[in-house]
Amino acid sequence: MYNAQNNEFIIGIKGLSQGKHTFGFHVGKSLFEDFGNSQILDADIDVKIEIDKEGRRMTLADYSEGYVVVECDRCLDELKLPVSFKADVEVVFGQEGAGSSDDEFLVADPADGELDVTQFVYDYICLNLPIKRVHNDGECNSQMLARLQKASEPGTEDMSAANSPFKDLDKLLNKENNN
Repeated sequence: MYNAQNNEFIIGIKGLSQGKHTFGFHVGKSLFEDFGNSQILDADIDVKIEIDKEGRRMTLADYSEGYVVVECDRCLDELKLPVSFKADVEVVFGQEGAGSSDDEFLVADPADGELDVTQFVYDYICLNLPIKRVHNDGECNSQMLARLQKASEPGTEDMSAANSPFKDLDKLLNKENNN
């Protein structure tokens, strides 16, 4: 198994023989920083890319296993989410833009001799994260939950109409409607 150095997700495909080849990568926080993704605070994911080359076509299988750290949507504490998935894609040698946008394959220029899977790895990790990111029941920060409960109670000082920055908006709208 080949391990990429410095989190570079580039696979040399020039001269790759027919058959199956396995490449290993490690995904850390820096991949998400490079894409400007501030939602993922940390990551530790092992990625195994298996390429099956047959003629002028290659099948790429991504096996990813590990975790990412995000903020809990409820209490804002750090939440460790497991990541485990398998994704397949066809790699076709040709010119950029040779396929239509709805085709499920990557186009690799045979003159490059390399296949950069950075975007592919990043996209599939992000797509496999849940939309709702919350701790299991009872694991959220109890102090934050108490503050949220207090703020949501009717008649609290923070939520009262007297302290609202929009309190005079109704007066202004009514004045304009009466004129």
